[in-house]
Amino acid sequence: MMPAAIAYLKRGLICSLLFFSIGNVGSQGLSQKSELISNSPSNPFHLGERMRKIEVQQGFLFPHHADMSHMYSGYQSVEYKQLRTLKGFTHTIGKPVKMGLDVGYYHFNSEYMGQGLAAGLAFAFPLNNYSTKYYSNFGFIYGLGYISRPFDVQKNPMNRAIGSYFNGYAQLSLEGGIKINDYWSFGARLGMSHFSNGNAKAPNLGVNLPFISVSANKSILFWGHRVESGEGRVKRGEWFVSSRVGYKSVDVDDDRKMGVFVVEGGYSIGVKQHVWKGSVSVHTDPIYRFEKFQQMEAFSLANSVEGAAAVGYEKIFDDWKLCVDAGVYLFTPAKGYKTAYFERLGISRRLSEHWEAMVKLRANKAVADVVEWGLVYNW
Repeated sequence: MMPAAIAYLKRGLICSLLFFSIGNVGSQGLSQKSELISNSPSNPFHLGERMRKIEVQQGFLFPHHADMSHMYSGYQSVEYKQLRTLKGFTHTIGKPVKMGLDVGYYHFNSEYMGQGLAAGLAFAFPLNNYSTKYYSNFGFIYGLGYISRPFDVQKNPMNRAIGSYFNGYAQLSLEGGIKINDYWSFGARLGMSHFSNGNAKAPNLGVNLPFISVSANKSILFWGHRVESGEGRVKRGEWFVSSRVGYKSVDVDDDRKMGVFVVEGGYSIGVKQHVWKGSVSVHTDPIYRFEKFQQMEAFSLANSVEGAAAVGYEKIFDDWKLCVDAGVYLFTPAKGYKTAYFERLGISRRLSEHWEAMVKLRANKAVADVVEWGLVYNW
């Protein structure tokens, strides 16, 4: 199975390189317009810029837990990004945010980890004002990952970090680079990638991968108009209700999956691309009824339902939103199972005027509790 997967991966990387090269040729016809855009005082940066990046990484698996001390290894990775400038989205004037997709291949050099794949939504937040010579970004990626050799009690018992093939994937980085001309630039990054299944399958210590990397970047420039995307779409105040589901496991010796259900309602206030919200929610969680190897008690409100209140912030990027919440449990069936507070980090995608699809990771003191998948209705 793995030789075939690696063969497909190599073909995909070759196709990406061909696509990268074809873009170089196709963009030459835009050079005259590009000069007009870059030299225009009313366009301090390229509003319609598309960027393709090929990057190679060198890093290591950081054993952040005693049970992972034997898993230290160096790794290599190849990433391909395709980003575009979001028209109107800037931290301040002259700092255009880029958003797009990222795919990557990981060779872990480890018999416990095997190979890895990752794909996600990528953001590049500029740290300096637009310059014709230099650039710097804070990078963020949020998506899905695959690891070829997760924990298996018989086949791979020494992988104490992660128990599932498919996982959540996140990456944070700082990047700096130099521009050769309007089209070509070269960069270097320092960052960390993370694979985790959000407590869906034990073990879930997670995989942390510090790295350094170098990249070659090709820009394609288009005419563009400054548009405040998202302005007028977010009402100054609106109600919302959300229903989400998830599941989790507790122990490597007990493979039962426990379903979690969440109903949340609240009120949000939006100003342009910024949304602040407050909410209350109820969750059903079988963890309070769990006894290892024992049949769980029958469901009841007293032994399964917890209530919470939270405040949150969301930033809109076209039809996507990055979401951050902080909350406290108002009541739980029993104490000692979780911290008194929780955090949620997620993304949502607008489906229509009123509907959104959402996924959020809920954690207790930075320890994953459950990944929540669901829908939001706004009015």
